[in-house]
This record gives sequence, structure tokens and C-alpha cells, in this order.
Amino acid sequence: MTLAPLLAGHLLAAGLVLGMAGYALRVSHDTYARQAEVQVFSRAGDLRQTVTADLQRIDLAMRHVALANLREAVDPDIRRRLIDESLREHMTLVPEVADLRQTDAEGVVRYQGADPSALGQSLAHEAIFLQAREHAGSGLLIGEPRLEPSSGRWTLALAHRVEDHTGRFQGMVIGELDLAYFDQLCKRYALAPSDSLSLRSTAMTLLSRHTGRNGQAQPLGTRRIAPPFAEALKAAPGQGVFRAHNVVDGVDRINAYTTADPFPLMAIAGVSADEAMQPWRPVAWRIGGLAVLATLAVLASAWFTLRSWRLQNHSMRRIDEAGRLTRVLLAAAADGVHVLDHEGRVVEMSDSFAQMLGWSREALLGRHVSTWDCADSAEALTERIRQFRLGERQSFHTRHRRADGGTIDVEISCVALTLDDRWLLYCASRDVTRRRELEAEQTAMLDNEVVGILRLRDRQVVWANRATFRMFGLPEGASLDELHPRLSPEPMDLPNRLEARRADLLAGRPVRAQLHLQRLDGSPIWIDIQGARLSPDARDTLWVLADISALKRYQDEIEHLAMHDALTGLPNRRLLEDRLSQGLALSRRDGQPLAVAYIDLDGFKGVNDRLGHAAGDLLLQDAAQRILEGVREHDTVCRMGGDEFVLLLPVLRHEEEAEHIVQRVLQSLRRPYGLGAEGPVHVTASAGVALYPHDAHDGEALLRLADAALYQAKAAGRNQLNRWGLPEARLDQPAPGPQEDAADRETPAGV
Repeated sequence: MTLAPLLAGHLLAAGLVLGMAGYALRVSHDTYARQAEVQVFSRAGDLRQTVTADLQRIDLAMRHVALANLREAVDPDIRRRLIDESLREHMTLVPEVADLRQTDAEGVVRYQGADPSALGQSLAHEAIFLQAREHAGSGLLIGEPRLEPSSGRWTLALAHRVEDHTGRFQGMVIGELDLAYFDQLCKRYALAPSDSLSLRSTAMTLLSRHTGRNGQAQPLGTRRIAPPFAEALKAAPGQGVFRAHNVVDGVDRINAYTTADPFPLMAIAGVSADEAMQPWRPVAWRIGGLAVLATLAVLASAWFTLRSWRLQNHSMRRIDEAGRLTRVLLAAAADGVHVLDHEGRVVEMSDSFAQMLGWSREALLGRHVSTWDCADSAEALTERIRQFRLGERQSFHTRHRRADGGTIDVEISCVALTLDDRWLLYCASRDVTRRRELEAEQTAMLDNEVVGILRLRDRQVVWANRATFRMFGLPEGASLDELHPRLSPEPMDLPNRLEARRADLLAGRPVRAQLHLQRLDGSPIWIDIQGARLSPDARDTLWVLADISALKRYQDEIEHLAMHDALTGLPNRRLLEDRLSQGLALSRRDGQPLAVAYIDLDGFKGVNDRLGHAAGDLLLQDAAQRILEGVREHDTVCRMGGDEFVLLLPVLRHEEEAEHIVQRVLQSLRRPYGLGAEGPVHVTASAGVALYPHDAHDGEALLRLADAALYQAKAAGRNQLNRWGLPEARLDQPAPGPQEDAADRETPAGV
């Protein structure tokens, strides 16, 4: 036998072990790094949603102030009073915005919400004024941060363009937001000592930055960013991830960024790379330790092979009987070889067997098998040895006792032979202690309580762990026959849906999907599933399942909150704009008219002031329900804020149908409201209507004209409907008395 191929094989095996360990280390490292990226993406996205929601609220308030300019008032003093009142009212709705005021088209401050000291001040050369003047129809405008020398505070200018009925520029509504407000938003998040959370403008100006140590690593107003951040922005301007070392606090972080569209702001979150990878280090040590042990085992096997080869050559020069015995011993050798007589005593052994038990050869020769075998008593072991028939091979597991008192798991292969008419039992033993430990670890990982694991063979489930049964609501101890029907019926048919991805598995492409399935009780469940092939033809596949139902429900709740009013549950302006765009597209295609109606409750402020905000909330909720009952099924009812509602009436057979629907709603709103012990409350409503294509061809213009028509109805005495462009309002009953205040329309009810 040539020695070189054997040694080369052992060296190749050692290299393969080390290579597999390196690959496992890289995969596990990448897994933990991706988990850290998901964490910072979630935190940055949460901050982005918080900031965007607050800015949208501020934008809505400024938009209402800008719309106040559309009110028709011949007397300049009355117009000034209306706009000043609107500024004061909305300053209470957005207390974080200081010094809310309005300029004229020349940039001179003409209206002031609270402090008249800024009247007459010119903002014509401010960058945000130039931006408002040049960008028609723009939403909330955000300037660059500015340090006020007198107070030492950083502020951010927020503005909204003011237009007349024709869309011509009339000035801007402007206020100052203290950057400390963003600091308060960031401080809501519990950060680890090395974590960071910051907010920048899209020009990279730092607006707020906080770490778990309650310190700022950079001064506000700076535009200095790390080179990796700049490279990430070039590749993905909207959102992305990068890793950078902060030279100020010396922390190497994994960072994620995302823009707060439609606002020019960006949220950045970071976690310490060392802390994020801390759980990976024990895994790396275990993998490295196993690789070293396996490599040492391979090298030891190579050494034993070399030693056995030398013993074989030496045995050929021994006497004939010793040579025959050694050749038989080597022929049956595995890891440790020992030969027993009919009484169970050792007559010969390999050095590896003695080393496995920690004894010397001389100490073991002649001893009974019960010296190291823990399976049974000496008498039972002897009886079992005597029952071996010649030529019969048997394999079994048992436990051996080492010289130091420790025990090991052993796999033994035995065969009974005769040599020179002497009955001998040749045994080859292998230490499988570590292998059993690895099998137990593998079983524990596969049969965990959190992640479901399925094995499919030819579209049939052949194995599943306990987590899979629990995930689908099956009882403890259920069988695969009970699991398979939960996966097969339409519209689930999970095995066939997974079989459709077989081409991807054969091509070595990653297979991952999110599926909407059902539990045993019929309740829905969302599953994130990822698969891998176990056989070259992909007939055997392994699938990992994770229950993401809670995440899906959270996403649905967030989407609903973003699109609906919290008090009445009606769609908000954001959802209205989407449905208005769809309705206009449908009207252009089918040639049918579409109407937009503004409805405002008359006398609501008096109810709110007299009975309190809680009663006002009940009135608004009752009014919202009455409006819903008065419109058609495919119409949209939106609450714009306060006691103001908007009706979107698409697919009209004729223009007069819109007036009939709105009149029906106004009539319903005139019925008494039961708000408690005070008795019935009477409130009327006014409405303004604009029609497509008669009055305007785009959604923004329709809303603006309907709002202006509402103001005309209010000015004509309330409790009536006015269509834009018609000289007289549609009256159903006498107008309310003069005690109702013109501010009814803008006063919210406890919201």
C-alpha cells in the first residue's frame, strides 16, 4: 500500500474542513450584519414617519391659513381681521411653530398671529420667500437652519405659498420651528450607549443628532458627512445603508438612511458595529473550535495511518503467528481494534484503542471487557459474547469508561472468527461522543419553538418540526397526515405553490416569498418562507417558515392611520387626493361629470364652547355618520379638519344630481342632535359645490372653487348650498340668527 495518497487525502480533508468553517463564519457574519441593518432601517423609518406626520400637520394648518385669503371681504379691515384670527387659531394647533405670520406679494409682513412687532418687516430677500414665489402650487416649504445670535437657538423656517382664486402669488405664510423640537422627537427613542439617531436636510445640513450617551458628535448646521455616507447617497439617494467610523466619538457604526418625502429631510439611524456583532462572536468561536478539532482529528487520523503503516511493515518481519494476528487485526481496524476470547478477555488490541480509553496496552491486555464497558455486569457481558455465531457481524452502541473515570459514546462493529482453531471476537470501536453531541444540537435547532421547518419530497410533506404544527394551530402530537390537508386545499396548496419555484431552486437562485394562508381554526396567517434544495434534482427541498402576521397587521394599521381621520374614521385629505385623481381619470374616460362639495357646520363653535369638546366630538361623529348615510355607495366623504367635510361625487348622470345629493345631506344635518342631558341641539350646515368639467379640470382647482363657493354660502347667510359660478344660493330653510360667529368653520371640537 502506498502511503502518499493516504496522507494527501488526509491533508485534503483538513483543507476542506477549514474551508467549510471559513464559509460558515462568513455566512453567519453576514446574517448578523443584515439583522443590524434591518434594525437601523426600522428605527430610521420610524423617525421618518414621525417627522413626516408632524410636518404634514403643520402643512395642513398653514394651508388653512393660506385658504383664509380666499374669503371674499370687500372691507380691508374685515379681511385683515379674518386672516389675523386664522393665524391665531392655527398657532394654537401647531404650538411648536413660533411667530406665525403672513407677507404680501412683495415680501412685507402684513398679518401677525400674536406679536405685532414684525408687521412691516420685509422678507423679500429671504431664500424661502423666493422659493414660495417661484413654485406655484407647492406644499410646505422648508428653509435651511439658522442660528439666532440673540437667543443662541437654531431655528428652521417653514412657509406655505398664498394664492388667490386664479392661482396668482399673494405672499406666504411663514413660521419658525425650533430645532429643539426635532431633539425631543429623537429623545423618544431608547438608544444604547453607542447608538445614534440624527436628522438632516437633503442638503446634508445637520438638524438634530443624538446618541445613547446624550451627546452630539457634531454641531448643528454642519454639512460634513463621512465619505462612505456620500458614496451611499450617490448609489441610492432615497434610502440605503452604509458603515462608517465616527472620528468624534470613535464609534464604528452600521447606519441606515431614508428620505422623508415629500419633505427635504432625511432620517439616519446607526448602531455600533461592535455591539451588533457581539452575539456573533460566540458563534464564531464555536465554529472555529469545531473546525480546529475536526482538523486535529484529521491530522491525528493521518498520524495514526502513518503509524499503522509502519506497524504493518514491522509486523511483516515478526514471527508467522504474530504476523497473521496483526494482519487480521488491521483488516478489521476502524478507529480502535481489540480482540476478545470466548470469556471476554483481551488478547490483542490496537494502540488507538488503548489511547481512546486512556490506558496503556500492558494494563489492558488480559483484562475482562467489563473493565471499560458500562452497558451491563461482567456475567451478562460474558454471556452476550458467547452468543456470537461464527461469521456473524453485529454493530451496536454502548458506553465505555476511560481510565480517568469519564465515559464516552462508542460505536462498535464485531465479527466472530476462528484462528488456528481458537474462537476470537474481533471488535472495531469508534468514539462517537462528539458526533452525538452535534446530532443533539442539530435536532435542537431543527425542532425549535419559533421557526417552522418543512421538508418536502415530490410535493409531499415528509417531515416538519413542532413549530410548524403550532404555527398552523394543530394540537400537540398531531401527525403529518393532519398537517398535509392544512397545506394542500385551494387557495393555499402550499406544496404546489412551492413546486412552482423549482426552476429557481435548480438554477441555484434564492427562493423567498410571503404567503397568505390559514390556520386550523380558519384564521388568516402570513408566512415568510425561504427554501433550499436538498437533492440535485430539487425533488427534496427544505423550507423555513416564519409567522409575520403581527408585522402585516402593524403595517395595515399604519396605512389606515395615515389615510383616515382619527376622530370620525373618515378618509383624510391624503386619501381624498388619491380618490379625486382616480375619479377625474374615470370622468375623462367616460365623459361623465364629477362634483366636489365643501360642507361646514353652522353654529358648531357655539356648541363646542357651550357644551365642551367632548360634546363637540360626539356631534362631529354623528354628523359624519349622517353624511355617509346621505351619499351613494361609491362616493367619498372626507373630514378636512374641525367641522369641515368634503364630498367627492363621481360618475354623475347629470350635474343637477350633485345638488340633489348635497341637499339631502344638508337636510339630514339639520335634524336635532342628542348630546346628553342638555337636550337636543340644533345645528345647520352650509355647502359649496364645484363641478368637473364645467368649473375646473384638475383636482386642486375643484377643491379651491368648492371652498370659495362655501364662503359665498356663508356670506349669504348660511344654511344653504351655493354652486360656484351661480349668482344665488340654493335655500332649504331660513338662515340662522346673527348670534352665530363667522369663526364656526375653523374651530375644531376637542381634536
